[in-house]
Amino acid sequence: MNLFKSTFAVMAALAAIILASCSTPKNIAYLQDTTVGVTQTATQQSNIVARPGDRLMIMVNCSDPKTAAMFSLLVPQRSVNNLGEGGLENNNVRTSDYEIDSNGNIDFPVLGTIHIAGLTSQQIAEKIRKEIVSRQLAKDPVVVVDFTNIHYSVLGEVNNPGRYVIDNNRVTLLEALATAGDMTIFGRRENVKVIREQDGQRMTYSVDLRSSNLYDSPAYYLQQNDVVYVEPNQARAGQSSVNENQWKQPGLWISIASFLTTIGVLIFK
Repeated sequence: MNLFKSTFAVMAALAAIILASCSTPKNIAYLQDTTVGVTQTATQQSNIVARPGDRLMIMVNCSDPKTAAMFSLLVPQRSVNNLGEGGLENNNVRTSDYEIDSNGNIDFPVLGTIHIAGLTSQQIAEKIRKEIVSRQLAKDPVVVVDFTNIHYSVLGEVNNPGRYVIDNNRVTLLEALATAGDMTIFGRRENVKVIREQDGQRMTYSVDLRSSNLYDSPAYYLQQNDVVYVEPNQARAGQSSVNENQWKQPGLWISIASFLTTIGVLIFK
């Protein structure tokens, strides 16, 4: 009888430990250390700056339409005939789209080469406006600059991984995850990685979404071409092995625990 009791106790304890390890993690909430009604100092936004390869829409407006037209590019209009062959028409069309070259410059009509790498859209607009005024080309120019092709990517344990556009030159890490459908239950909240490439160097940041310290991270405001990667937790990693996954199913261990309880009742009755 003592042998039965000892065996049963050991097996019951083992089942309890395994059941505890198979339980769903409860530590999945974001910003767990925040308190309702308590204010926090907002981190200053890290503005997106122009980099080589970025495309910009630059529009110059002034009281004289003819003067304003000087500051737009003339590009050949491409056409396709009935045979599917492409060609260039004699008619040109005006465009306000510019690509920053490898040296950080754009070739702007009338003004020539302008170095804009490292500047925000507002700084670029002000630089062009001042140049137009200083050359007495227009007295009252209004310059509007906007990025047209800046993106970020979200990978890993999110519901909708993919590549997304940065709207209004601003997106936070939380907004990026929300756009990607939020993290799955299997995503590691304590170690979200943001991979950033800038000036030929790659930096990886680790962010804990459970803590309000994420607001102070350099990766809280995303930059163009950032990659957000959500690692799988231990439960998801276990599913990579079929046999391991089977032994980690809570239903299996609940059945074993129920069986052991029944045996125990019969033994100790």
